[in-house]
Parts: sequence; C-alpha cells; structure tokens
Amino acid sequence: PPLGGLKITRKFGTYICTISFPAKFTDFGGRTYDGFITASHCTTRKFASDFVAIYQPVYVSGTNAIGEEHYDPNPPVDNLFGGAYIRYSDSAFIRSGTLPKVNGMAQVTSYADPGYRGSIIIRGRAPIDKLGSNNDISIIGTTLSKVGAGTGGTNGKLKRTCVDVKTTAYVGTWTLRCQFTANYTFGYGDSGSPVIRYGSRPGQPFFTVNVVGINWGSTSTEVFFSPISGIIRDFGRSDSIVLLK
Repeated sequence: PPLGGLKITRKFGTYICTISFPAKFTDFGGRTYDGFITASHCTTRKFASDFVAIYQPVYVSGTNAIGEEHYDPNPPVDNLFGGAYIRYSDSAFIRSGTLPKVNGMAQVTSYADPGYRGSIIIRGRAPIDKLGSNNDISIIGTTLSKVGAGTGGTNGKLKRTCVDVKTTAYVGTWTLRCQFTANYTFGYGDSGSPVIRYGSRPGQPFFTVNVVGINWGSTSTEVFFSPISGIIRDFGRSDSIVLLK
C-alpha cells in the first residue's frame, strides 16, 4: 500500500527508496490524481517527469507496480539567481491508479537515537493528521523522526533551517533553496522518507503524525530534507498537493 515509510523501487530493483506520504495531486487543468510523494532522484531523471514505473517492495517481472511518476516539476532557469536552475524540493508525485486510498504511515516497533539504526518491523499504521508548515520546524533542537526502508525508525533534532544546497541533476547543477537539516540516522534506502513530528489523539491507540518534510540526502554530520512548503512551491499552487484521506 502507499503508506509513508514503506519500501519502493524503480524498475529492475536496483534503486531502493521510501514513500513519503499518500497524496492527491491537482494539475493546472483542475484534474486530480491519487498517489504518493517520494524523492525525485528515486526516479530515472531527477527534476524531470519521466513516467518511470515504481514497484513495491521490489521489482518482480513487472507484476507488482504500484504506480508511475506523473509529475516532477522542471522549471526554467531562474535569472533572479544568476541563471541557475532552482528547485525548492527533491520530490516527485507518483500516480497510483487503482490502489486503495489509505491515509497514514507505517508505525515501527521502536525508534533509535542518532548514530544507530532503528527498527524496520511494522506494528501498525499511524494516521497522518496534517502536512506541516515551516512554523513546525522553526526552532533549532525541535525533536523530529523519520521512518525509512533503509535504517528504519530514527529520532533526532532539527539542526539548521532554510539553507541553500547545490545538487546535480540530469542536466547541470541545481540549487535546492531553503532546505532543512537534522541529525537522525539516515542511509541507503531512506531517500523519500517522511520527516515527522509525533502527536497523539485522545482515546486513540496509535500515535498521530504531522509530516513536515521529505528526506533526500546526507553528509557525515547532518541529514537534508525539503520542507512541505518547498514541495508545494515546486508544484505551483497551495492546493496542488494535499494529504490523501
């Protein structure tokens, strides 16, 4: 199912990634599509729509496709930034077709502190209450978590806010503007995983979560993620990407 935190791969299974969150996409013609968000670089061409098929959990003779890339914004050169290619998120929308509509993300058995791998054993589904805003990640030291196919459930702290990062794509060098960083454990297979803040709903047996971003890379000292506001800005309108419920 298209739950946040679950493993996916593109054709031939050579590149493992993670679903960020189930989403509904509205294009500029007003047409709506159900699917999910993952990292753009998990597709064949980063920052360009290529309609590559996505499989779960791995590619098996093309029989277990759960969708195909439908929209991955490819904006023109931005002359306001010296003629550079500009994006605000490493994200793409995968259209899932006839899959059931399911809101939520995978809830694992335990979460690890920075420097350690977390659990990948799923014990249930946590409802996603909302897609968060930059107000939810404005204070350095805010506790954040992630669930990824590579290193499982891990906890950490927000380190830096709104930093510009250089990255390469299928053509040239791009600047990812206003990215955020954290210090939870991140590894191969975790790209696309949701950045979350946990909450609780009175009388409910499971945690609820607010998704505040999408993980896409790391250095030896920090993990980079794009905020939800960056995804929305890339996709063009405030209602272009909403939580699938």
